[in-house]
Amino acid sequence: MATKPRNDPKQEQDEGAPDEPAPRTARFSWATIIIVAAVVLMETCTVLIVMWLSSGPSEVAAASGVKADGSVVQGDEIEELIVEGKAINTKRGVTYVYRFKIHATVAKGDLPAVHEVLERRRATIEDAVRQVIARLEPRDLDEEPELTALRRALSHEFEQLFGPERIKKLLVPEWTRMRADY
Repeated sequence: MATKPRNDPKQEQDEGAPDEPAPRTARFSWATIIIVAAVVLMETCTVLIVMWLSSGPSEVAAASGVKADGSVVQGDEIEELIVEGKAINTKRGVTYVYRFKIHATVAKGDLPAVHEVLERRRATIEDAVRQVIARLEPRDLDEEPELTALRRALSHEFEQLFGPERIKKLLVPEWTRMRADY
């Protein structure tokens, strides 16, 4: 009879033990690390250069011609905020809401009279602007950038409110339209 060879206890222990994990290899090569570091360095330099170029002394209010009350001084004329707000136009059956700011160029000598009218007749001025916007055709209100029909109609209204020749020019720096009925 053939006898089975006796197993060595050390050998049995090794066979039953799990394999040792393989040694770890580097996930990234040195070339990848160098490329990533170069990209980060270039982005940092770009941000710093942009910040350096955009920084500088801020404009002084007196040098820019802006008064403390927000009016702008330009030689003999001053730009004064007349009215800002919203108005609705439903002329074509579609409701549009217009958001606006209207400034006027006023001679320095006429400024006190214009301020007086603005204080005494604020609601009348706002109502006149609302009526003009409601009266005009939407195509006239959308003729960017001139808005000639709007300026002409407002000039007529403001001439009646402020007096003749007080308002030199109307400026509309903010004019947006939104459709209200979907």
